[in-house]
Amino acid sequence: SFPKRMWMSYQDKLQAGGVVGVAAKCVTSALIAAAGDLGCQVWIEGRRIQFGSAEDASLGELTHSQATGIETTKQFDSSRFAKFTILGGVLVAPTLHVWYGYLGRLIPGQTIPATIKRVTLDQFIFAPAFIATFFAALAQLEGKSREHFQTQMQEEWPGAVA
Repeated sequence: SFPKRMWMSYQDKLQAGGVVGVAAKCVTSALIAAAGDLGCQVWIEGRRIQFGSAEDASLGELTHSQATGIETTKQFDSSRFAKFTILGGVLVAPTLHVWYGYLGRLIPGQTIPATIKRVTLDQFIFAPAFIATFFAALAQLEGKSREHFQTQMQEEWPGAVA
């Protein structure tokens, strides 16, 4: 069937080496980041996406308010959506591709001790540095000052790493 062929083609591209494999991972990561931010803004924060006229938008808001009990007039933040989508595709995917490839070569095997070693290096060495890198890239995309980044590192980084 067509969906099965598409899925198999996608799987092949993910497993491919070189540019094709990394590109497939970048597109996938960008789509996951986009879906995550969309869901967060719409369902958690209660923001509304406005398509068409203001009258159409108010119908969407009524539906959301009735479904969640949350009254809102906040608009969907398309700039934020774009930033997270870009970071997912341009920063997260290639970085994780290289890191996990390196980690797999550094500590090969499927044994419990090998897995514990990889998870330990990932969580205690890579993750803290990558979270700081992500915060820095986001601050740069948002045009924030160095002072803002330093404050964010002091206030938010410890909780993000924990």
